[in-house]
Amino acid sequence: MFRGLKSLWYRYTHCVIKNCYLERDFRGHHVKHRGSGGSEGPWNKIGFCRVHHNEYHIIGREAFLRIHPEAKPLIERAERLEEIYQRWKRGLITEPQLQLESVEVHRFAMAEKLKQSSLE
Repeated sequence: MFRGLKSLWYRYTHCVIKNCYLERDFRGHHVKHRGSGGSEGPWNKIGFCRVHHNEYHIIGREAFLRIHPEAKPLIERAERLEEIYQRWKRGLITEPQLQLESVEVHRFAMAEKLKQSSLE
């Protein structure tokens, strides 16, 4: 299991694709891949079943969203929140600005900051 799976279960109980009920083989999909600098923030994950997760990776984002337009608002929201978090990490926005942009991202960022300071 990967870190953050519990938050995914709170947000989604099955695949986010309409009329898909494959709950057994649930996968968390990082919207911005960790290898590309994506965070472990709960907003950066979307719940897909194994079939839709593989489909996304095989056909790519644009084709996937043409076939499954119901996923578009969730993926766009995740991308927007991830961008806010990345701007904060690079020092482009301050903590008060971060809180105004997204309370969810602000809470995660402050928890990360606290964790870092306890390690030092």
